[in-house]
Amino acid sequence: YLFAQTPLLERIGAAEGLSQGMIFDLLQDRQGFLWFATKDGLNRYDGYSFQVFQNNPFDPYSISDNEVQALMEDHLGRIWVGTVNNGLNVLDPQTGKFHHLNNLSSQNILCLAQTKDGSIWAGTSKSVDRIRIPDSLSFNSPNLEASVQVDTFHWELNTTNTQSPYNRTVDLLGAKDGKLWVSTFLQIGLYDPATGLFKTLRKNPPPIKNEYFSSLFQEGADGAMWAGQPGQVLRFSGTKQDVFLLPEPSAYPLTDMVFDAAGNIFVSTRKQIFKLNAAHTSSPKTARFDLFYRFPNEGIVGTTKLMLDRGGLIWIGTNGYGLRKYNPGNPR
Repeated sequence: YLFAQTPLLERIGAAEGLSQGMIFDLLQDRQGFLWFATKDGLNRYDGYSFQVFQNNPFDPYSISDNEVQALMEDHLGRIWVGTVNNGLNVLDPQTGKFHHLNNLSSQNILCLAQTKDGSIWAGTSKSVDRIRIPDSLSFNSPNLEASVQVDTFHWELNTTNTQSPYNRTVDLLGAKDGKLWVSTFLQIGLYDPATGLFKTLRKNPPPIKNEYFSSLFQEGADGAMWAGQPGQVLRFSGTKQDVFLLPEPSAYPLTDMVFDAAGNIFVSTRKQIFKLNAAHTSSPKTARFDLFYRFPNEGIVGTTKLMLDRGGLIWIGTNGYGLRKYNPGNPR
């Protein structure tokens, strides 16, 4: 593969006001604000400065936990925040209040999605929970339990053994066609809310040395679903499954992806970021992944998640070293 000249990445970290350097998730909301989930606080960035949301024991409407790992904006502009130790939060942007949901299958919320029917889906360490919530949060309580309906789905094992690691949800994505894509340690599957049917699309290989296989989703503009896996990227289009092998194997279990506006896909494997041009027209035989960026081999610094903002900038979360920002219009 080709190695282009190293692109210029702008660093944004503690010196700029980021509360903590471990980036678990990134989100841009409809107002243009950027949200970053860290190990010590939820950060909102307006392009100039950070506002940090942390738990305040004297404010019942503050965020429930400082360790934040999943972010999503729903159809009404509310920000959903999944924490590591204390359940799910919904931030009402009108009031600035966080409402809390602690009656899910686990307090450890790993990923979030919304489907076209308005349902919110939370992937936890034990299962997948569907949350049905009223459009208005105009009640005078920080706790949402009485106002929402929660249904728990176990698609992995026909057993109540929720301790099985196979029940751990890695990623969820509500696709354009209304279906919910589900990634767990066991498999990739598809749930159709209209029929209530769950279909297994691909089983994962067994864990090696207790390292389970993980897949992260990204939907292409043409409706094809891409899944990043260790050392490879899958493309699901109709009934067809294509496997694209990355130029280098990855020891890190999470492979994230993001499309740019031109339909090229960036793929991050911790130490490397690859770029595949015109991804939707490429085939596994002819695909050429260019090495876009490589973090130094020494030390542990590397990527966690990627995000494209509305201005076309690519944001790269790292594992304890804050953010990197890439402007394709100003590559050097």
